[in-house]
Amino acid sequence: MKRALSILLCLVMVLALAACGGSQPAATQPASTGTSGGDAAPAPAPTDVISGRDQDVVSGISEDETLTVAIEAEPPFIMPNSGSAGNPTAYVTGCMYEHLYEFNVETGECIPALAESLEWKDDTHYWVTLRDGIKFANGDPITAEDVAYSMVLSLTLGGGSAVFDVDGIKAIDDKTVEIALLQPYVNGAEEALVRRGGAVYSKKALEQLGYPDNQLLVPDPDVPIGSGKFVFKEWVPGQYILLERNENYWDKDNMAYYKYMKFVFVSDPAARAMTIESGDADVASYITASMGAEYEGSSTVTPYYLDTGLAGCVLLNPDNPDHPDSPLRDERVREAIWLLIDAQALNDLGNAGRGTPCETLVSPRSWTYTKIDVDRTVNVERAKELLAEAGYPDGFELYATNIAPYKAQGEVIKECLRLGGIKWDAELEEIPSHFAGCRTGKYDILIRSYQCSDYFDALFNNDGRIPPSKQVGNALYTDEIVPGWEEVLDACYYQQDKAKMKEAMAVAQQFMIDHHMCVGFCTTVRLELCRTGLSAPVINGSGICYYQDIRPLN
Repeated sequence: MKRALSILLCLVMVLALAACGGSQPAATQPASTGTSGGDAAPAPAPTDVISGRDQDVVSGISEDETLTVAIEAEPPFIMPNSGSAGNPTAYVTGCMYEHLYEFNVETGECIPALAESLEWKDDTHYWVTLRDGIKFANGDPITAEDVAYSMVLSLTLGGGSAVFDVDGIKAIDDKTVEIALLQPYVNGAEEALVRRGGAVYSKKALEQLGYPDNQLLVPDPDVPIGSGKFVFKEWVPGQYILLERNENYWDKDNMAYYKYMKFVFVSDPAARAMTIESGDADVASYITASMGAEYEGSSTVTPYYLDTGLAGCVLLNPDNPDHPDSPLRDERVREAIWLLIDAQALNDLGNAGRGTPCETLVSPRSWTYTKIDVDRTVNVERAKELLAEAGYPDGFELYATNIAPYKAQGEVIKECLRLGGIKWDAELEEIPSHFAGCRTGKYDILIRSYQCSDYFDALFNNDGRIPPSKQVGNALYTDEIVPGWEEVLDACYYQQDKAKMKEAMAVAQQFMIDHHMCVGFCTTVRLELCRTGLSAPVINGSGICYYQDIRPLN
């Protein structure tokens, strides 16, 4: 059995080199998701398109002024939208929209960005005070009203929140916004603002563009809405998106080095890598980690291995409404799955073995993480014994869709489960439809990566009291299924002292392991290729690369 699994893993790794690395298929042009009923903005006409990196559509752009990044797909949109866009959208919007807080993956610390300070008013309300002198790209001051509007818009378009009380988010004055919580989650306020509703948009500009009734998918270069280091310049469908440096950026000591940022779309990872060698791009994004050895020692290409801090995990949902008597309600079945899944094989496949092992959903880059020694040895025979004891000697079938970023991992997990007699046909779906299904709770097993910046996700995604519509794709564990779990959760949610919070989180992690509520495998490592002489991209708290700070090393 071991030999058969090893052969399969080798085949999957070969396939991954050819087919994996994109979070969605390349699109030929931006398209409406149909979420608001509004019409999409007309795509910019590709006038006078000339091939060649030094002959751009926009005249007068020097090659030396432009950083060209080859990414795995064309974004479906780069405006606020309720759809799940995936990495390509985040690459572009990360340059355009600033957040209240950012997260340093190396140190595990939250760093104020547009925010100056945060003050708790009571257990469910805190005030965020903005920095002095911060502006949008059009020169307008960023106000607390813009922040409140942006948070409510993002949370509403995203289908709600398990954390924030949307109706209680409001501006107190020009510089202060009050943020209300549904429950007294007194820890993790800054971390939550890194991702959940933390990007700040111009209320005036968005309303001018018809938001939220008309969710335009192509920005208007004459109506800049963001506060980041770049603003939108041009989108030629199927070819590139061009951004221009924001000269009104609030932090004058930390301006972007390049005047222009150009994103080109290359779906195949090997082809993306070749764009560096050919001189057609300066950065090749999201290259399969095992390809890095080809470029070590190169005089023209520098490989950067970046640990995203995202905790890779298999979620096991015991409360699928389509399976009221789910086998996953039996702890012996979940332990069998734990014994079948080969965590080291998944690390070798996705990260060339460079990922940091994870035991649960809690990332090793989170300050709340506690290392717990666990035997991860695959034991097929013991797994079969447990399944027989639970009444499933012939196995059973699990249901869930999968998405392109986890295709290779899904194939490995499918084969691991098959060795124990468990069948899982991981049908691939487009990202928006997959996550729409996840909002229903109708799934048994999901592959996920969890932000190191938002440790509450590791709790929310196993809290059965939170509906999937609020916490997309969570495993619905309650005291009915695992007695004592809710008390463990609440000890984390309501703990004000950070030292005691870490202790409570250690208890939660041990509890998840003891009851086999999820199967962690490793953090995700990204291989980014840069033209030699350039600095590495920066990983943000959601595991996405920021390219706006790349600059020559000398």
